[in-house]
Amino acid sequence: MSVPGGRVGEAYAQLKKMGLRLTPQRMAIARYVLSTDSHPTAEEVYRRVKPQYSTISLATVYSTLDMLTRAGMLRAVTTKDAIRFDSNPSEHVNLVCMNCGRIVDVNDKSLGELAERKAGKINFHIVDKQFVLYGYCEDCKASVP
Repeated sequence: MSVPGGRVGEAYAQLKKMGLRLTPQRMAIARYVLSTDSHPTAEEVYRRVKPQYSTISLATVYSTLDMLTRAGMLRAVTTKDAIRFDSNPSEHVNLVCMNCGRIVDVNDKSLGELAERKAGKINFHIVDKQFVLYGYCEDCKASVP
């Protein structure tokens, strides 16, 4: 079996390191979720991979996404009706629409820099940062009170 490079190859190595067998189903899950910026739910990943692997279970999808999240390859983002998975683990801001659930990535490090300055003033050591801002997207803001 040829192992790809880049983030997908890194994900395969992480899954093996965590004691999971690299089944074709797990490899397909990692390939899909790491190649999309759509912030899919576990159920969306399942529906996407199921046509190629009819024996895949939703439990396999959940466990694989959990392992990739624990390994730092994904971030879980909570919306009003689901947990979605962000394939961009670098520092950025997620804007989450509270009406339609759409997530937009904003690559801006200024919130992280502000957090570091404020934490430094009180001698607080930050080990992880995740910035999620909730509001309404352009399409939905006119329909909310």
